[in-house]
Amino acid sequence: MAEELYLRLFAELNDSRFDSPEAQSLLDQLGSRALAFRAFARARRRAWGRARADFLAALELHDTHDQDDQDDQQQPDPLLLWICGAGLIAVRDYDRGVATLTRAAANAGPNDEVGVATRARKLALKYTTLLGWSHEARELRESIATLDIHGAKHLRAHGLELQRQAAIRRRAQQALEGPPDLSARKAYALLFRDGPDAAGEALDTLLRRHGDHPALLRARLRLELLLDQLESAEQRAAALSDANAAALRAERAALALAWGDANQALLLTREAGDDPQLLYLRGLATRLLVDDPGEAAELFERARVALPNSVAINLALAVTRHLQDPHEFTAGIERRFEELLEWAPGLLADAAASAGLSLWTDDGPAAEREIKAQILQRAHGMLTSERDVSLSTYARKGSNGRLHLRHVAPVGEGPSHCAKLHHDEDELISQYEATLVWAIGVRPPRPDQADARRTEHEAQRRDDSDPSQLWTPRYLSAAQIEQFLRDGFIVLPGAFDPELARRWREDAKRRLRDEPERWVRGYDPSDESRSLAGFSADDPSTWNRSRIDLLGPETLVIEEFSPTAWAAICDLLGGPARIETTSWGNYLILNLRDDDPDAKDQPSGHATSWHIDDPSPTTRVDRIRNGLVCIALFDKLLPRSGNTWLALDSVARVARELAANPSGVDFVTDRGSRITKLCERFHEVVGEAGDILLLHPLLMHSASQNRSGRIRWMANPMVYMKQPLDITRPVEQLSPVELAIHRAIQTP
Repeated sequence: MAEELYLRLFAELNDSRFDSPEAQSLLDQLGSRALAFRAFARARRRAWGRARADFLAALELHDTHDQDDQDDQQQPDPLLLWICGAGLIAVRDYDRGVATLTRAAANAGPNDEVGVATRARKLALKYTTLLGWSHEARELRESIATLDIHGAKHLRAHGLELQRQAAIRRRAQQALEGPPDLSARKAYALLFRDGPDAAGEALDTLLRRHGDHPALLRARLRLELLLDQLESAEQRAAALSDANAAALRAERAALALAWGDANQALLLTREAGDDPQLLYLRGLATRLLVDDPGEAAELFERARVALPNSVAINLALAVTRHLQDPHEFTAGIERRFEELLEWAPGLLADAAASAGLSLWTDDGPAAEREIKAQILQRAHGMLTSERDVSLSTYARKGSNGRLHLRHVAPVGEGPSHCAKLHHDEDELISQYEATLVWAIGVRPPRPDQADARRTEHEAQRRDDSDPSQLWTPRYLSAAQIEQFLRDGFIVLPGAFDPELARRWREDAKRRLRDEPERWVRGYDPSDESRSLAGFSADDPSTWNRSRIDLLGPETLVIEEFSPTAWAAICDLLGGPARIETTSWGNYLILNLRDDDPDAKDQPSGHATSWHIDDPSPTTRVDRIRNGLVCIALFDKLLPRSGNTWLALDSVARVARELAANPSGVDFVTDRGSRITKLCERFHEVVGEAGDILLLHPLLMHSASQNRSGRIRWMANPMVYMKQPLDITRPVEQLSPVELAIHRAIQTP
């Protein structure tokens, strides 16, 4: 009965009849999971407002009516909570999304076969880190380290906690080292990773050690203002020497504003010059004392010229210009609203929620001028009392009733904060919509004829462990798969934790220096000219080789290391039942230097370095078990740094050569330049730590020369198949990797 109802609902939604009487009747009968499915359908169409309403309605229904159908314990459904939490983040309701993910993890039972606790916490950690919500991110890191959420033995969980505690102690110790100016910055920075208590303890220790140094006093006073400890800040400011009082004018002015003493703030900032901090504080004091907001706006404008990307300054300027003439329509508030939404999406979302306003609607961000002004005004009012113009901080009451500190990181070059948050939103929506379909247990009909021949009953009973069954992509979008077919590779940004990359790099440096004979492939301890005893990753003069292949002691299950990569691998290879490789080791490849003055940054098509991985003297299309070549970036990879180059139009050429020579082609002796000299499209691999690229096994690629003075940290694992690729399957059963070969052979 439920299957029939779901199929009728799918038909309504596929035809965009979201609010038809038939759809509403079906939703009333099916409950919260069906509501969540409609929410994802709306999210795919960018109807953010109605999608958000559906997710919230699904959660409310789950917490009330749906519980009547469960056992007497009325246990929450962690899978639905996890899916709705991901959906809320996709539709820009970050606060409730993270809270729902945390709730899902907390309610996952001991038999958490799907791994909801792990996945929900990691997804929540990813977005709290991107948003700058340091309090929530710290709590999530603690829960990941201390709880046995991976199903590991207690010893492993204990080891993770010991590592976390050791890292906290190491950061605290490092903050105490160096001159006072540097130590003050490092100690204050502990606020963002280890919390205000850690920052306060480090600063107090430094003050006892160095005395009343102005940099230390400034940092301590700023911390007290940020935490709204005004009495302590007042006592500290009153005890300042004349010299330190003059040096800390900005902090004292911020303290005066926190007490509501605008006159004192004006006195302290009367010689602001071009200092954006002092100009901003003087503008705030002027706005409190002077009826005409024009004078304050001029001060904020001068501050903005000095620091154009400051969130705090632009908020103050936008609000003040609106107060100056709320009825005059100019582009000012509209332009600044758009900029601030790109720079501080979390802050504006929290401000809108606290004001009871909708930031995101079905037509995009709020469009009415007055609503924009209210959101910006509330956002500026939420900023904490230290009034930092470089890194803004605000407080938001969490679901537990406590105030959580949240930060808006400085805006720099590259993608905006909003772009980073949502660059993979299509994949996020597709992935969790597919997970919901799996949980429902009824497969939506597909429009192609091959699927139409399959009965819904067969689709429902499809078993992922049966390689003969058709695998429908669950993570990659149709556009991504088409791009893979066209270019031979896809990029998965942020596919694994950059902190893991950093840890592996640091461990690699230690092993290179202390145990090269054990970990460096081909290392000869008797060859003093190539000894690594004095190796330093930060000193190119100690690099006596161009490449290092570094073996590693760790092995990680791919699905735990990177759920994103595993999902994409399954989609490209036709499902997990076909895949042999399920774990990777931390085998790193370091490209260090090349002293050949004639070497080029980009290898020419005639270069002998072009190759496919895992070749054979008799490479045959029906014997290829290497399903994918992977590139994992373990540090930021800038252009012209010894990077891998890809020949994007080589897959089809290699496939056609293999088809023309069924007895085999020698790609060992004659590696590939005969192919690449005909290619026209080339691509240099660049990216961030945590990115993973998935390459077609027939994609020609080449290393390049590295004279950048930077080490290229990379891993190059493979994914092998249980059986060779088979391009003789029916077309509808071909994986994308097989389909790329099939298309090339069928194309004249």
